[in-house]
Amino acid sequence: MRKLFILLVAAAFMASCAKDPNKEANENLEGTWSVNSVTMDGTQVFGPDNLINEATMVFAMTDDATGTVKTTITVFKGTPFESTDTENSTYEITEEATKIKLTDSDGKVTDGTMTLEDTNLTVSYTDEDGVAVVQKATKQ
Repeated sequence: MRKLFILLVAAAFMASCAKDPNKEANENLEGTWSVNSVTMDGTQVFGPDNLINEATMVFAMTDDATGTVKTTITVFKGTPFESTDTENSTYEITEEATKIKLTDSDGKVTDGTMTLEDTNLTVSYTDEDGVAVVQKATKQ
């Protein structure tokens, strides 16, 4: 009986030590990311000769699976129409770190999928116009 009790205590301890994948992803997400690709319906819109010329995302963890993200985007760089915009949003990571829900400063919610591998991040979602968007970034 005593061996069974010790085994149960050991199993409970090991289960409590298991790392939460959402928290682990959030810890890895924290920091500054340089966007290196944005496609809309499969068409590249990021780069020196495209609509979006520069972009960064700065993630800051606020809880196990939530945080804030500051996104800065420069468009039409080097033209009279050049503009840099910054958006502050909140996010939540769910479903074993495969989903991300972004809420912008106006309260608009965007649900997407997320892949985080080492220093590479991919976020895919469908925008309000039904356009499939894929953003890829590398951690600085």
